[in-house]
Amino acid sequence: MVDRLVSNLEPAAEAFCYLEKYLALPTFVYEPGEQPDFEREGVHLVMGDLEVPEAVLNDLENRQFIFVAGNLRCRELWTSGWIFVSGALRANRVVGQSGCNNMLVCDTLEVRELVERGHSMTVIGELKAEVFYSSHGMVTSENEETQHPETSDGDVFLQELLDEEGQVDWNKWYEFVENERRWHR
Repeated sequence: MVDRLVSNLEPAAEAFCYLEKYLALPTFVYEPGEQPDFEREGVHLVMGDLEVPEAVLNDLENRQFIFVAGNLRCRELWTSGWIFVSGALRANRVVGQSGCNNMLVCDTLEVRELVERGHSMTVIGELKAEVFYSSHGMVTSENEETQHPETSDGDVFLQELLDEEGQVDWNKWYEFVENERRWHR
């Protein structure tokens, strides 16, 4: 199954996909048009585009790996695990919130708000983000014009979300996000 998913990828992107053979997790395959059940632990292979424009996708960290053979479109993606998209990823908000996992987008990552909290994010194509925050400088793009370094908390977040040391209070930030309040400058 993985061979079919990665057969036309660049070598660097293809190497990223062979995690499956090391895992003892079940594999679930979804044909185009099927809606994945991301509540289950395992390796989820979506064999085409995944269009869930109103959905908030939130993975299961180390117990879930998501591979999309086409484009991914959702309202929000909150990831602590492994996400691979062979096409473009378009969302209102993408939040990477883990210190040891990865996201790879082979085409364009187009998002209104991108928040990296220790999660490695690689974009082979173009990166387009209206609001960008990178706590560790772990967002890379092949296009050097869209490369982003580590971001200062005070440059991005509203003053009321910063503690006395100028660091983001992530609990307050999450409250703002949940209540659909503007959290950035």
